[in-house]
Amino acid sequence: MQDATISDWLNIRNRTGFYKELSPNLHLAYGDQRDGHSSQHWWKLFFNDDYKPSVLSHIKIEISLVKSQNSSDDSNSQYQWGGLNFRSKTEVRIAHALHSQRILFFANSRAYMDLTDLPISNSDNQAKERVEIDFLVFYKQKCMILEVDGVHHQEASQKTRDYRRDRVLLRDGIRTVRFDAGECYNRPIDVVTEFLNLF
Repeated sequence: MQDATISDWLNIRNRTGFYKELSPNLHLAYGDQRDGHSSQHWWKLFFNDDYKPSVLSHIKIEISLVKSQNSSDDSNSQYQWGGLNFRSKTEVRIAHALHSQRILFFANSRAYMDLTDLPISNSDNQAKERVEIDFLVFYKQKCMILEVDGVHHQEASQKTRDYRRDRVLLRDGIRTVRFDAGECYNRPIDVVTEFLNLF
C-alpha cells in the first residue's frame, strides 16, 4: 500500500478495541492517544521472530525508549518491576513503597467511565471515556486512587481532564488523592503513609 492509502486505512480504525490479524504471525492493534484528544495515535504491531527482518526493512522504526508529552523529568518510557509496567522511575518507587507495606494495588489500570447525566463533566455528550489510573489501592476493605502528578498536570487542559475524571470516579465512590511527582520520588514511604492514613 502507498503511504496515503495506509494512513487512510488506519484513520478509520483508530478506535479502542480494534485488533486485526494481518496474517497468522502478524497482528495489529490500536493503542490510544496517550497525550489526550487531538494528539498522536499509537498502534501496536505484534509479530514473531520470522517476521522481524521483513517488518524492520519495510517500515520506518526507531528501536528506542518511546517518549511522550506526558513524561515527567525521568521520561515516560515503560519501566518494569515485579511483572508490572510503569511510566516512570517515580511510579516504581511508589510501587516499592506500597509493596513494602504489603498493600494490594493495581498499577496503570485502564477502564471506561460512564459519562451519562453529567452536564459539566460531559459537555461533549459522550457515552463513555477511557481512563488510566496510576495506582488503584485496596486497604481496609476500601479502595482509593493514588495519582503521581508530573509537570504536565499543571497545564490547563490537563487540569480540566483531571478534575473531570476525579468527579466522575467520585460519583462511583472512588476517591482520588494526588501527590506531586517530586514528593513521590524523594519521599515515597512518606507519601504512601499519608495516603494510607486517608483511608
